[in-house]
Amino acid sequence: MPAPVALPTHVHCAEEAEKRYGDLGRAWLEGMWHGDPLADAVVADLATLGRRRGQDLVARAIAEGVDAVPDAPDSVRALFAQLDEVPPWVYLDQLDRAATHLVRNGLQYGLVLAAAALMIGYTNPAAARPLVLTGRLVHDAGVRNLEVGDWLREVTTPGGLRRHGLGFERTVRVRLIHAHVRRHLTGHPGWDLPALGTPISQPYLAHTLSEFGCIALDGMHLLGARYDEDELADIAALWRYVGRLSGVDEALQPATLDDQHRIQELYQLTRPPVDDDSRALVRGLLVDYLVPEVVDLLPARLPRKQAAATAYVHGLVRALIGEDLAAELEVPPSRFAALVPALGHVTAASYAVIEAIPGGVAWRARRGERYRAQQEQRLRTKYAAAHDLVDATDAPGTHGHPASGAA
Repeated sequence: MPAPVALPTHVHCAEEAEKRYGDLGRAWLEGMWHGDPLADAVVADLATLGRRRGQDLVARAIAEGVDAVPDAPDSVRALFAQLDEVPPWVYLDQLDRAATHLVRNGLQYGLVLAAAALMIGYTNPAAARPLVLTGRLVHDAGVRNLEVGDWLREVTTPGGLRRHGLGFERTVRVRLIHAHVRRHLTGHPGWDLPALGTPISQPYLAHTLSEFGCIALDGMHLLGARYDEDELADIAALWRYVGRLSGVDEALQPATLDDQHRIQELYQLTRPPVDDDSRALVRGLLVDYLVPEVVDLLPARLPRKQAAATAYVHGLVRALIGEDLAAELEVPPSRFAALVPALGHVTAASYAVIEAIPGGVAWRARRGERYRAQQEQRLRTKYAAAHDLVDATDAPGTHGHPASGAA
C-alpha cells in the first residue's frame, strides 16, 4: 500500500475527524490538497491567451454556450460540459422557491451573513489566509461585501440559477476568480504550502455553503426569521446546486442542512487557533463596514450614534456566534447581546401575524425584494461602485488582485 499523504500541518484533530465523521471526515482531510481541477485548468490556459481575450472567451461561452466559441481550449470545453449537465436531483422550481424564501427575510439574511457567517469563517486562519494576502477584506471591506451581495442577489432571484440566469453567470465567474487566486498563491512567498495545503481547497469551498446556508439560517432564526421544514429543504437544495456550480467535489457537497452542519463542525474541529490575521479581518469588517452601516441606518437625531451602533454590532456578533468564538476573535463584550433573543421572539411573532393573513407571505417577499434593491442602490452610491465582481474592468481598488480585469 502507498504511504498516506501527510496532511497540512495546520489541520488539527485529524484522527477525531475521521473517527467521528467517517467518509465525510476522510473526504474533508484528503480535500486539503485538492483545488478545482476543471477551473484551475481553464485559468492556466487563459494565462497563455491574455487576460482580456480569455475573459471575452469565457463570457461568450457563458452567454451563448461553449459550442459558440470555436477556438475554446479543451479545458474550457471540459468545464462547460460539467456546468451544462443538470443533475437529476436539481428541480429548478424548487430553487426558485428557495430564492423567494430567502428574500422574504432579506434584512435578517444580510445581517447574519456579515455578523455571523463571515465571522465564523474568519475563525480558521488557514481558510482566511487568501483573503489576507489579497488584502481586500482588511482595506476594502465595504466594496468586497457589496460584490458578495451582488452575487448573492442574483443567486437568490427566481430564475437566477437557470442556465442563462445571472446567478449562474456570477457563480461561474466566482469559481474562476477562486482559480485565479489559487494560481497566484501557489508559490507565493506568503503561502506556506506544507502548513496550509492547497489555497482555497475543497473543504473550505464546501464550508462557504454552510456559511450561506445553515450558519445563516441559525442566525436568522435567532433574529426572528423562521422557516418550515419544506422551506428549509428548498433552501438546502439551492445551496447544494450552487456547490456543484462552484466546483465543490461531490463527496463534500451538502445535500441537506444536516450535512451543512456536519461540514461546519468539521471546520471548527480541524481548524488551528485564531491568529492576528483573522482578528485583522474581523476588525476590518466591524470598523470599516458593519458599524458604519448601522450608523447610516440609525435615526439622524439619535445622540451618540457611533457608540450606539458599535454596542449594537458587538452585541449582535456575540449573540450570533457565541461568547467563546467572539472572545477568540476579540469582539468586545456588549450588554446588547442579551437582548437579541428576546427581540427575535418579538420579530417572529409579528411576522407570524402578517403571514397568517391571506397574501401575507407574498407581501413580505415583495417587501423584501424592495428592501434589497434599495439597500444595494444605497451601498453603490456610498462606495461609488458600478461594477459587479472583482474581475470586472471597472472594479475600483482591485489593481494587483489576481482576478482583476484591470490587472
